[in-house]
Parts: sequence; C-alpha cells; structure tokens
Amino acid sequence: GIDTCSARSISCRKEDFLDLEIVQGRDNQLRGIGGNNGVNGRGCLVFYVKDSTGKMKAILEPKGFYLKNSPAQFRIIGQQRMKHKGLCAI
Repeated sequence: GIDTCSARSISCRKEDFLDLEIVQGRDNQLRGIGGNNGVNGRGCLVFYVKDSTGKMKAILEPKGFYLKNSPAQFRIIGQQRMKHKGLCAI
C-alpha cells in the first residue's frame, strides 16, 4: 500500500530486497499506529507496480526496512520519501 503518513518504506518479505542486511538491537524500532516494531533488516527495497497505461515499473527504495515477525504481512511505500525523491504515486 501507499502510506501518506509514512516516512519509511517497509516490507515483511525478504524477497522484496535486493541486498538485505540483517540488523540486531533495540535501537532499531519503528513507531506507528500499530505500536513499536523491531526492525530486523535494511536494504534496497523493490516494489513492482503498474503505471497508468498498465506497464510494469519498478520503484527502488534504497533505504527500505524489513520486519521479520510482524503480526500481519504487508508492504508499505513511504509516500513522504517518494515525494522527496520526486515520485508521484496515486
């Protein structure tokens, strides 16, 4: 999904990352509406999407976050970061 309030792009799937670096420690926390979640990894995250004409495109997020044991499986495109990078996502 596209989260207009999120400053981070997040995935619960390892296969979404080109280069996943597993991280440890309590300093790696994300706070959100669902509470605090521990970040289990960081890396270049790839989202495959269709543009308005139906063509497949790849969105690369070099600073993506991986959550391993999340209560739900999800992918979030952090709209705040995408806007900063010049990507208009609707």
